Amino acid sequence: MTGVVKRVLLASVILLVAFGVTFALTRDGDDAGGKGGGPTTVVRRDGAAVTEADNGGEVTVPPNQPFVLHLKGSADAPWGLPRAQADTLALVGSSQELDGSLTATFLPLETTPGVVVSAPRSGAITEGFQVTIRVEG
Repeated sequence: MTGVVKRVLLASVILLVAFGVTFALTRDGDDAGGKGGGPTTVVRRDGAAVTEADNGGEVTVPPNQPFVLHLKGSADAPWGLPRAQADTLALVGSSQELDGSLTATFLPLETTPGVVVSAPRSGAITEGFQVTIRVEG
């Protein structure tokens, strides 16, 4: 139980730091302008999570606003640590639950036409998660 409490506290501190970084950063007015996407494009508002429903699709997020990736797993098929293809998406925190679910917070540092974020899953189910994150503001 002590390990679980420590992980929850650490995740809470990481999220607070991420939101603190968000408020400390300022926008320079360099907005990319809205270029509408295809049918798989989903525009997210502040605080919305990217989930398995977005697998294989494209999600648009604003710069300098953290977003959460939440993948529901199972004890016999947990999700592994997610990775972004470019440094323009900073992984600022992650936690894995005992049920194999994964929650990770990313901070988009600048506008970009698309960065692939992926996460492996192993165990009884071998699969992966992949989504393209567009950062536009």
